[in-house]
Amino acid sequence: MGAESWSHFVPYQHNIADALEALRQREFAQGRYYLRGGHPPPQSIEEAVDQAGPEGTRSVIDVTSGVTPIPAPGCIFVLSRQQVIDLYGTDRPTREMIEENQAFFNHIDRGEAICIVAYDKAGRERELFFAGYSFD
Repeated sequence: MGAESWSHFVPYQHNIADALEALRQREFAQGRYYLRGGHPPPQSIEEAVDQAGPEGTRSVIDVTSGVTPIPAPGCIFVLSRQQVIDLYGTDRPTREMIEENQAFFNHIDRGEAICIVAYDKAGRERELFFAGYSFD
């Protein structure tokens, strides 16, 4: 089995860690994660991650270590300004640009995740985009 990708847009907020945690809570509450058979439904995100085992939940729920300045398993890292420019030709990509060009996946290893700020056409922060790969 290989790593599975996941991605989400959420409304922009300055605190990326808070936005990430709200997204994790939402996905857990909606049951949008992998759970191995033979376990009762988890009562918490931590329990879901534990029950999923080494493969992980195949979702944003696996991002257990928050936001970090460099790529690392279980973490979200914000792409640098230069990385965003290299991908999109601008440091203010729109949602449409991000949806059309997902080459950022080439820079994410298993268990890692990224964040990109998506802008509206006027250049204002509109959304946060989170994407990553499952552990396996």
